[in-house]
Amino acid sequence: MKDWELNTTTKWKRHDDVNMFIFAVTDWCKRNIRSDKKYPIIWIDWHQKNHFGDYCWTDNEITIYPKKSETVEDIIDTVIHEWVHWTQIECNERMANDIAKQMTPKCWANLTDNE
Repeated sequence: MKDWELNTTTKWKRHDDVNMFIFAVTDWCKRNIRSDKKYPIIWIDWHQKNHFGDYCWTDNEITIYPKKSETVEDIIDTVIHEWVHWTQIECNERMANDIAKQMTPKCWANLTDNE
């Protein structure tokens, strides 16, 4: 991940590297976007290519679909976006989008500072 930038394409990165990155962003979310709720289960699905991710309220599961993402920034934005949905009482797309957009650079800075 040392040679990755926010605009680095994830299309030709190894699945294991992208998976590890997704879990690193998830760990960042645990530390920075808190809730009293039980943590969601995180799934990574490499088959779906029509969605970035989703949060299932009934199962408390976040699924990330890396094939849809073009860049490292897309991955971070998606994980944060779905994590925000986990914290919400009712789904609010605009809020999730705004928070993800605001927090993506902070997450990236923290992740690259800790390498």
